[in-house]
Amino acid sequence: MSEGPESAEKGGSCSMNCKAIFSDGSKTLTLACPLGAAKPKRCFSVLAFWNMHLDLRRMAIRSASGTRVLSGFSAQWVRSYAYAARRAADGVYLKLFSGSFGDGQVRGLLETYARLGAIYDGSLVGSGGSPRDLAIRRILRRLPGTEKEAPEDVAKKNLLPPLRRALPDAACEPDSAEIEPEVGVPVWKELDAYKVGPLSIRILETPKSANPVYSASFLDQRTARLAFELAHLIRLRSRFEDKYVRDFRALIDWRTRCAESQIRLLCAERLPKEAEWAVCSHAAYSSVGLRKYYALLVDDRVNEFYLDAPQQKAYLDHEVWNRCTTNIHLSEKDVEHFVTHLRRETNQRLDYSTPSMKADLSCSDFSVRASIDAFPLTRDGTAVDVRRYRRVPMTMLDLIANKTLNVESASFVLFCYAFRRTISVVGEPSSGKTTLVNAIDVCAPPWWRKVTVEDVVESVPQLEHGRHQIRIQVDPLEQGPTSRLKSLETTRLLHRNPTYVLLGEVQTAEHSRALFQALASGLRVIHTVHAKSSEGLIRRFMIQHNVSKEELKSLELVILIRNFMGFRGLWRKVTRISELTFDGEDQPVVNDIFRYDFESGELVPLRSASESETVRRIMEEYPLRREEVDLVLDSYKRFLSELYSKRGRLAFSDVVKRFDSFNAKIFGAFLETNRAPSREAVAGAK
Repeated sequence: MSEGPESAEKGGSCSMNCKAIFSDGSKTLTLACPLGAAKPKRCFSVLAFWNMHLDLRRMAIRSASGTRVLSGFSAQWVRSYAYAARRAADGVYLKLFSGSFGDGQVRGLLETYARLGAIYDGSLVGSGGSPRDLAIRRILRRLPGTEKEAPEDVAKKNLLPPLRRALPDAACEPDSAEIEPEVGVPVWKELDAYKVGPLSIRILETPKSANPVYSASFLDQRTARLAFELAHLIRLRSRFEDKYVRDFRALIDWRTRCAESQIRLLCAERLPKEAEWAVCSHAAYSSVGLRKYYALLVDDRVNEFYLDAPQQKAYLDHEVWNRCTTNIHLSEKDVEHFVTHLRRETNQRLDYSTPSMKADLSCSDFSVRASIDAFPLTRDGTAVDVRRYRRVPMTMLDLIANKTLNVESASFVLFCYAFRRTISVVGEPSSGKTTLVNAIDVCAPPWWRKVTVEDVVESVPQLEHGRHQIRIQVDPLEQGPTSRLKSLETTRLLHRNPTYVLLGEVQTAEHSRALFQALASGLRVIHTVHAKSSEGLIRRFMIQHNVSKEELKSLELVILIRNFMGFRGLWRKVTRISELTFDGEDQPVVNDIFRYDFESGELVPLRSASESETVRRIMEEYPLRREEVDLVLDSYKRFLSELYSKRGRLAFSDVVKRFDSFNAKIFGAFLETNRAPSREAVAGAK
């Protein structure tokens, strides 16, 4: 909403840019006044505005002299005026939507409401007549009357009836405001700061917290007030127009366009393009009940965030600062808003009989996987776990850059993948298994027909890059028995003729049966599975999932990835690249090909990759000679090294195109001659 006129104040000029600090728990709004002395009459417009958008029980103004808490009478007047102004402004908005008012008239009325709020002086008692009407007249009589119906006259007509209803019958002289001295102010040390849309994100360190604090606040208070009012405006417009949208992505896009078309009403001066987009984006999310989630969902540095129960503060895993607490308090209503969007998007149940759900939610700003657990499964209320996916997927070059693995080990993995070996990516939760699988997946030859089978879609969409890809989504484990089972869809894959299958996460014995059924049928598969070690994976398959030794012989390459957690960040490393073999007594043995050396910080080969059992199977199947295997492995190393040197100049689509070109030249020559390409062909593929 447009701001009221600036007024002179002792100690400086009041710009109405005092910071609004809202406490969800106590429903208290505190205005942090930058001037030397805080006086309620200068803060009336700001307090009235926030009462139009927040449920406030207590209001205070903080300055250098202490904290002034508004008296009961002053707080009642502020709430009454906010109620009246909200009703009046909404009437103006509806006239705009129906075509009765033009943009100029609307802006003039909104500016008038702001001026009306700015003239409150706290002295409302006069002689004669109803105290309530005297109080109202005392406020409104300062406005000049004209013969024609000016914006001020329209404002009076719209404001008087709701003010009469809102104010108490008995008005009295305001009692003295309560003064609270500032005590126990925490000492913060700023570790990092950056922007996310219209928000300022600060990473703070305090002696009272073992973890850094992720603090999200608006860049300035004028932007905050604009974003709140704009969100209310487009929410009102959506009710007036009653437009149907098919999914969450379309909903956010439409609300953002509405905000962009209406923002001119609320600010006379045009904002910079980036600032305008940021406000409109925030307003769109606020209008659908996701205001408090904005930073958590849109910030690319947030990997995952959690809520243990409603009425608590969320906490998160940060890309740089690892586990952080936040200043974001989520109420039960906030949780309900988020769950409603998940249920609408996936048509899943969340009730007494099905108290858990796992779903994905995506739009142009983010893509997430959410796990929700509700009563009676969780005794303290709904628990939330949301994992963000990168908007731009990580490639093998990114994993080499952050030392998840090196060029030599990456070359071997891609070589095995190109020759359609079965790959099992093993690790603990949040170790980077899916990220590694997706990085491998985008390196596939462009002529492959790839099919993914997932309960939550985490694979990278590749149709727009000219790839052949079918993504099948089955019902998650949390929804109980259904007809869309992973094992059933895996059986149906036999008639879909896939070149390679991405099976997603193997969670249960039923999923293991689906995996080994696919392998026994001749399908080539890459998948993820939770285990602490490669040996732990074998024990889990044999003991918990009742997989036989004969079935285990279908497994080939096993990649173990771990996360190393510290106060200053989270490091994900591939620590072992192994293959499964069997000894003389037919017992499964995990043989390492690469192993992480903690002294050098590198993944080092324990033996020649071309001498591994996996490569021996490749040589038998295609067939290849040892020197031809070495030649193709060497071509991968040189290609990755050259591409890695240019990574800063390559977008994701460019990386995909480079791999397509490399695969076409290398393996195109191989397919034509049924032999490995010559050194001349390798040189031409660089």
